[in-house]
Amino acid sequence: RFQNKGVKNMADDQGNQDSLRQFVADECKAQATERSDVENPENVTLDAERMNNFYQRALRESERMSNEVTRSHMQRSELHKELGADMFKSWTQDHAQEVLSSERYELWSKEEEKAEEALKQLKNSSICEDESSDDASH
Repeated sequence: RFQNKGVKNMADDQGNQDSLRQFVADECKAQATERSDVENPENVTLDAERMNNFYQRALRESERMSNEVTRSHMQRSELHKELGADMFKSWTQDHAQEVLSSERYELWSKEEEKAEEALKQLKNSSICEDESSDDASH
């Protein structure tokens, strides 16, 4: 579903990167431990170097992809502001009709309507809260 989600929270991105970094490190350690039990000591040093190179490449690629996703979100947000929500909604509906089966399109359309209604209710409730806080200050 294509909606303007805005730019993701940078703390979320950092948390994802930290968890990926930890996962890769844990996997590398586990593989190194398994191999050290099986192989001779000369190969362990070479494998550790290869694993370190792989680890560094994986982290660089992950960071590159994360930056690309962030950049994409920013571009989409800018286009959304520039062209408007109605234009994006129209494009999304056209695209969904082209790529989804009629049953899936109907399901998608109903979910979009629910999401739109929930967003309206959220906006209305925050407007009411803003007005009540303004009243309290007078």
